[in-house]
Amino acid sequence: MTYKIYGLVQGVGFRPYVAKLADSLSLKGYVKNSGGIVTLCIIGDKKAMDDLLHRLFLLDGFSSDLPGAKVERIEEVPSDPEPEYSSFSIIESSPDSDEIRILPPDIATCPTCLSEMRDPSNRRYRHPFISCISCGPRFSIMRSLPYDRDTITMGTFSMCPSCAEEYHSLGDRRHFAQTIACPDCGPRVILISAGLPEGWARKYSFSLVNFLRGLRRLFGRRTANTRSALKQCSAPAVMLAPAGEIPKCSKAYFRAQPSGSPALAQAIEALKAGKI
Repeated sequence: MTYKIYGLVQGVGFRPYVAKLADSLSLKGYVKNSGGIVTLCIIGDKKAMDDLLHRLFLLDGFSSDLPGAKVERIEEVPSDPEPEYSSFSIIESSPDSDEIRILPPDIATCPTCLSEMRDPSNRRYRHPFISCISCGPRFSIMRSLPYDRDTITMGTFSMCPSCAEEYHSLGDRRHFAQTIACPDCGPRVILISAGLPEGWARKYSFSLVNFLRGLRRLFGRRTANTRSALKQCSAPAVMLAPAGEIPKCSKAYFRAQPSGSPALAQAIEALKAGKI
């Protein structure tokens, strides 16, 4: 049987959720993104198929099974006789639907990712772009639909072997997570210090805040209220380089290089002149 699934079903971990559920029910077939919706083909025991569809209907945007996913309707569609499938899989997306599209929002960093980022033994320790199928940027990095690695800005970053293994492992919390990355293969934060006055780190506070739509640099004269001011930011934020910890953080994931940016050059001059 083939179905079209409408709602907020892209960029929220919907396909890996369906694949894991179908595998647990011994169903075969496929799931894929089609334009702005999802196409599902399932073959197997009727009771198991009904169970899968029922559980998908329960995804209302607040379900603990898949927070953020909201199924508005499921429509059975005519299909040609389906070929034999040996398993259930996520297949290549297709831009073959002009249906109404609901775009996935950016999702604040989840507690599990925050825990990994703070764990010195984790390979994503202090990785500022940490994410999984449950959190991370979505809308702000999209170029087009369907939502896939090659239609978001992460498409220019090739996965390292470790990330690729997680991406393809059914049941992994980053299975088919399109924003998957790590310090070895993902985006990096660069601190450009060329032209800054000697001792600037002692005189000025410097912090990076992850606003999901990109890292924002916050410069300002050093005050005791830097941390409390950052905590009052309305957007979900993670302070990556607190004031006073620049030397320690720079060793982890900053590297200095000559600046070729006119905008940054202006910022440096403004910093020297005490205007910011």
